[in-house]
Amino acid sequence: MSTRTVRTMTTVIEDGLLKPAEVCKLLAVSRTWVYAAAAEGRIPAIRLGGPEGPLRFVRADVERWLQDARAEWTPGRSQSGQAA
Repeated sequence: MSTRTVRTMTTVIEDGLLKPAEVCKLLAVSRTWVYAAAAEGRIPAIRLGGPEGPLRFVRADVERWLQDARAEWTPGRSQSGQAA
């Protein structure tokens, strides 16, 4: 295992992993939305132990994803950039 991998895993462990229910609360969305968004790759998530493992979220990834989403969205504008 490389030093970079060890540092990354240490950071993940220190930051903690969030369960889907915790992400639901953090984002004020339904559990269904969280699972669908993770499955579609709209929100960063990992499956522990393989594709059937429990779904978890790295706190730093979710926070970065939220910051990016806020930076890209302008009130009153559609995704295409045209006035709504």
